[in-house]
Amino acid sequence: MPGESGLPATIETRGQAVAAFEQLILAATAALNIVSDRLNPALFNDPVLIEALRQKILQRRRMLIRVLIRQPRQAVINAPRFFALARRLGSNFEMRAAPRDTSLTASLIIRDRHSMIYRPSFDRWDGQLISADPIGIKEWLESFDCAWDNASETPELRETRL
Repeated sequence: MPGESGLPATIETRGQAVAAFEQLILAATAALNIVSDRLNPALFNDPVLIEALRQKILQRRRMLIRVLIRQPRQAVINAPRFFALARRLGSNFEMRAAPRDTSLTASLIIRDRHSMIYRPSFDRWDGQLISADPIGIKEWLESFDCAWDNASETPELRETRL
């Protein structure tokens, strides 16, 4: 996986972000933890990525996808394929509205405890695919867990469990 040399792989374009997300999906064994402003449709409504995620969940029945979303209403509009998958495979998905006071302001996708995509801004593609920084990834995952514990379900996200 790129980024395993010790240096993060740079993400500058939509195509690179899509490829990095697909790599994380394919390599995942237990969990994907996601922080997003409103689930960018280029990632979360892409049919290839949604199919890769579906296949991974079917292969790994205990796979858990936890998603913290800052703007749940907009996320539902942006990513109908992602939410349709969450409805079909509901026991593998948990979604919550990010707490307003969270320190998590970046866009993150953390695979297990081994690698992650970090984009400092929700509105831009530039970021990094990080694979060789277990301490840094652990710190981000701890921040995610803290925000998760203080997050809440909203009506928009509750509907995905129907």
